[in-house]
Amino acid sequence: MKNFFRINVKTGESAYTKYVVRSVSSETSLQHDSSMDALKNMEKSSQLPLWLRIIELLCGLTAVILLCGVLNAIGENIGEEPFAEMWDRFVGNGAIIMIVIGGVCLAVAIALFVWGRIRYKKVVASPEYKAVINDTENVNNGSYDELGVPSDADSIDVLCFPYKLNRKGKERNGCQFAQYVPINYKIFKQDDGLYFADVNDLIQIPLSAVKDATYVPKTVAFYGWTKDDKFNSPKYKPYKIRANNFGALFIKGYISVNLLLDEEEKEIIIPLYEQDVIEKYVPVNYTVG
Repeated sequence: MKNFFRINVKTGESAYTKYVVRSVSSETSLQHDSSMDALKNMEKSSQLPLWLRIIELLCGLTAVILLCGVLNAIGENIGEEPFAEMWDRFVGNGAIIMIVIGGVCLAVAIALFVWGRIRYKKVVASPEYKAVINDTENVNNGSYDELGVPSDADSIDVLCFPYKLNRKGKERNGCQFAQYVPINYKIFKQDDGLYFADVNDLIQIPLSAVKDATYVPKTVAFYGWTKDDKFNSPKYKPYKIRANNFGALFIKGYISVNLLLDEEEKEIIIPLYEQDVIEKYVPVNYTVG
């Protein structure tokens, strides 16, 4: 069953284009692009340069490897010989040099981390950053008004499938870090339709095409986070979301909203942390067969 929210990462084409019933004007679209560029520039200025972040990562890894290696070796040899003799042997084998290098790398990594945090907080607290945030929110709200999105519409993350076509024309995953990318939509019901809206388009799905929604107890991986609260904050802690070293997030369980459109089965994948929202619009079956 294909994901209804599929996006070609090379062309930007969406698989749901035929269900778009309204789009913002070109002027509004340009305003949105401009506000997003300004936001990206501010976020970029809040981070250390890439080369310093690479140094921070390498120093941190080096410190962990060296210091943990020395401590592990010492721990394995405690009790087998007098500590003084063991220490002299380790010193003769260059353990002191490893400890010094590991300590220096650890200090550099900590210093760069602290510098990065100070820089981030300084930019976020600046009037310029707040002005960019306010401008982005105003542009987004203007887009929703133009699309006819009700003011009481809910926000919901949808796990979209970014794809690219291989030489044979078959869809392949277009994100190198995870299978899905979360995109935040406005969701609401009106007349005989279930609507999803981003800042560019309003998508209408006939309610008659919505067959059911089922809980699927499988782990899914996605890249990106749209919420104000962090994924490991108390609000999302019950969902046990994990992250790997590449920034991909993992959550066990999702909700599959099953559709029948043009005699073809499709699904909308909702992460489990949005279950309270989707339940307002589609009854969810949590029975695992």
